[in-house]
Amino acid sequence: MHSDDARWPTTLIAAPERSFAQLVEALAALGYARQPDVVPSTPLVAGEPELASFVGPAPLTYTFNPVASLRVLDAALTTPRQRGALARTLGCLDREALRALLGDPLPRRRLLGLWGLGAIEATELAPSTRLLTRDVEAVVAEAATEVTLRLERLAGLQAQIDGYTEQVAEAAWPVVEALRRDVPWTVPSVDDVDAAFVDVDVEVVAAHFRRRSPPVVSSGELLAVWSCPAVAFRGPSRWSSRFPGGYRDVAPKLNPDRSWVAWLCAAGEGDEQLVDGLVQLGDRFVWMPQPWRAVIP
Repeated sequence: MHSDDARWPTTLIAAPERSFAQLVEALAALGYARQPDVVPSTPLVAGEPELASFVGPAPLTYTFNPVASLRVLDAALTTPRQRGALARTLGCLDREALRALLGDPLPRRRLLGLWGLGAIEATELAPSTRLLTRDVEAVVAEAATEVTLRLERLAGLQAQIDGYTEQVAEAAWPVVEALRRDVPWTVPSVDDVDAAFVDVDVEVVAAHFRRRSPPVVSSGELLAVWSCPAVAFRGPSRWSSRFPGGYRDVAPKLNPDRSWVAWLCAAGEGDEQLVDGLVQLGDRFVWMPQPWRAVIP
C-alpha cells in the first residue's frame, strides 16, 4: 500500500480540468467500466454528464456540477489502496488544496473549494468556510452559509459518536480484563460471524477462527481501551486511526451497525502491546482478533 493511501476520504474530488472523457479513460486503466445510464438525459455541457456509475474493483458513483466544474466520486465501498490509486490517477484534490481555493480570486474557484469541502465533510474547516459567508459575490456567500451549516451539524454528530464510542469502550473494559486473566477463548460461532460481517462466506470465516489460536495477551497494566463504529473504518477518521490498517482494508465486509474494540497494555521493559478484535454484538462482546485475516485470503 502507498504511504498516503489511508488519508483519502471515501468521497474524492477529481481534478476539475479533466474532461469526463479523460476521466473515463483513466478509470478504465484501473479496471473500472462505465455502466449504461438508467435514465438517458442531455447534459447541460456537451460531453459532461451530471451523473454516471462505474463498476470494477468497487462500485463508483460520479456526479458533476458544471457551475464550478466539481467532479465528485462516491467511493464508499473502496479500500484505502483502491482510493489511493484513484486519487493519484485522477489528480484528486485533498482538503488542503480545497481550502486553498477559498482564497482564489475567481468566484467559481471559491465555489469549487466550498462545495468540495462540503462533499468530503471537512468539519474541522468550518471556520474557514464561514469566512466566505460575507463574500462580495452573493452566490459564494450563499454557498458558504449552506456549507458551513452542514459542516457544523456534522461536527455535532461527531461529538455524539465520540460519546457513544466512549460508552462502548467502558462496557468492554471488564471483558478485556477477563481476557487478560486467561479466561478461555470462546470461539466465534457461525451466527456470531453472520452478525459481525456482511457479504462473506460465514462458514469460511468461522472456520478461520476455529483454526487459529488467539494472540497471547499481556497481563501487564491495562493502559487504554477504545472503540470504533464499523462504518467509520470506511474512511480516515479519528476513531479508525487507532486501529490496525487491516480494518480499513475490509471495511465494506464489516457490519456497519457494529462497533469494534482495541486496547493497549504494558508488556514489560517499557514495551506496549496493541490487541484488537473485540466486537459488540448486542449486549455481549465476541473476540475475533485481526478480522481482516479471516476475510482476505
